Amino acid sequence: MSKILTGLIAAVAIFLLFRIIVSKRNKPEEPVTYVCDECGEKDCVCRREDEAPKQ
Repeated sequence: MSKILTGLIAAVAIFLLFRIIVSKRNKPEEPVTYVCDECGEKDCVCRREDEAPKQ
């Protein structure tokens, strides 16, 4: 009885470790979000006038 219980506990532990490893591997990467230092907006064209692109 003790060997069966030990084997069952080991099997559950291995199953849980396998599930954790697989779930981390298949997790999609979070998209990177950039925020402007000047105005706090995510989509802006804030820049200093002396750093404006030359045309």
